Amino acid sequence: MKNFKKILVLLCAALLTLGSCSVNDYKQLQLKSYDIESVTNFSYAKASVSAEILLNIGVANPTRSQFVLQTLDVVVYKEDGTRFATATALEPAVILPQSDTLVPLRLDASLLNPMVTMLSGDVNPETMTADIDALVRTGAISKRIKKEKYPIKNLSGKLDLSKSLNIFK
Repeated sequence: MKNFKKILVLLCAALLTLGSCSVNDYKQLQLKSYDIESVTNFSYAKASVSAEILLNIGVANPTRSQFVLQTLDVVVYKEDGTRFATATALEPAVILPQSDTLVPLRLDASLLNPMVTMLSGDVNPETMTADIDALVRTGAISKRIKKEKYPIKNLSGKLDLSKSLNIFK
């Protein structure tokens, strides 16, 4: 019985320790800017164009937690709901605690039916949306973040660096 009480106390202490490092702190992360560093490995297949894109994302992390973006999948839709592009993170991205720095993010991106879309002229970022599915981890705790029909205009290149975007709300 004494051993049971000790184990119970240790288990409670471990849970309290894990609870103090909340994965919900990810809501405090702020996307401040992004820049395309490189586009490589172009390929053309099955009516799509694919490339590997290296983004440098300016992220402010005011928390004491280190975050790892384990997975990221994005599907971009045109106004009529047809799929326009997809992007998948090729490797995890690490966001250091109490930092305001550039985080490299390597993506495999594909434009679907680019010729049809370009010839029709119906590419308008103001009306496009994206489904975002990400897995963020801190310590042993993970959180899946799903956004559906997120407006692309909120991620456009017109970033005002005096304001920060927060896609995690």
